[in-house]
Amino acid sequence: MFFTIVVIVLAVFVLKWLPVRKEVLIEGKYDHEELGGTSLFKTNRLVFCFNEYCKECLEEWRRTGREPETLYQICTVGIPRRFVLNLSQMIPQRGDIVKIIGWKNIFGRVVAYQIESSDFVYVGSHDESYRLEALAAGFSDVEKYRKVQEQKYREKCIVELMKEENLTKEEAEIFEVFGFFETRDREAKRLDKSISELDEAMHNNLIGAKYCYEIDGRYLAKIYLRERSLDPEVRAHLNKCSDCNTEFMVSLHGSTDEDREKIDAELNLRSCLEIDAEELGITVEELQERRKKNMTLRWGHGEGCFTMKERIAWARYEDLSAERLVHMESCLGCQRMLKADREDFLQTGKIGTLKMKEWRESKSKETTTV
Repeated sequence: MFFTIVVIVLAVFVLKWLPVRKEVLIEGKYDHEELGGTSLFKTNRLVFCFNEYCKECLEEWRRTGREPETLYQICTVGIPRRFVLNLSQMIPQRGDIVKIIGWKNIFGRVVAYQIESSDFVYVGSHDESYRLEALAAGFSDVEKYRKVQEQKYREKCIVELMKEENLTKEEAEIFEVFGFFETRDREAKRLDKSISELDEAMHNNLIGAKYCYEIDGRYLAKIYLRERSLDPEVRAHLNKCSDCNTEFMVSLHGSTDEDREKIDAELNLRSCLEIDAEELGITVEELQERRKKNMTLRWGHGEGCFTMKERIAWARYEDLSAERLVHMESCLGCQRMLKADREDFLQTGKIGTLKMKEWRESKSKETTTV
């Protein structure tokens, strides 16, 4: 009897610790590791986190055509912290392309693991989405598809600019960049800064901003469009947290062609302006005025400042009425902007080329250095 018990105990011990199969647990772009676990034992597992999508998720995306739904676009794998043998000879650094190989017992528990380099070609979710979009449109060459889309976007922006600024097509085509990029170019000129310096100033303005990580707005937007409902606790959080509210609404509006007013009415959420104003104890109008004064980047030309049509006239012919020249003498920002526009046009035949070129070259150098 005693012998039988000993044999059973030894058998269980062997079965528990004997590796019977080997498999790749996860493969992709390593980000970091953290402690995690069940609700009872908060730190009983070592969790390896991989940036965006791992190899398995990307392959599933390509096979099914549906983008994986992972929280914060991070793939993870958990390994027990105790009684597990680490056979790794490398310590992965953030950004390394690696795979974690696990040896499991008969019960499926990991008893040993090893981290090693991988030849997996990492593709960011944006690039992969764009590649699949190109294939769906019948393009095998992503760059060719990108150029076609950029041209379509440019034509669309030209039409909008003609309508909004009362420009002819010839005038609108003088602008090299549009939207946010045109705003950055204009404000960099007004402040006599490079776009990189302007971006840094914007970043410094945001350092003091509040950030909340309770809700993944992009993921929630996908779920809402599919189910058309919000969990009551999630709704309550969105009605009191302007950060999550903004991320969710921007992601939602950007993920569908549905009418924005219709979606907003269907959701019936408070706006981020209302939330922030209430927290500060001021009205929405007062908050808007305060933000307008503190903005690093202005979204439109200032009151009395030069319109796009006037900027074009100066860039091409240095031609403005005497009345408007008086404004240029009193507004340093406009002086700088018109001077830079003129230099831009004389060298490139466009407005918005030189500073963007300088910015792209600086970004290219940063990437090469890294």
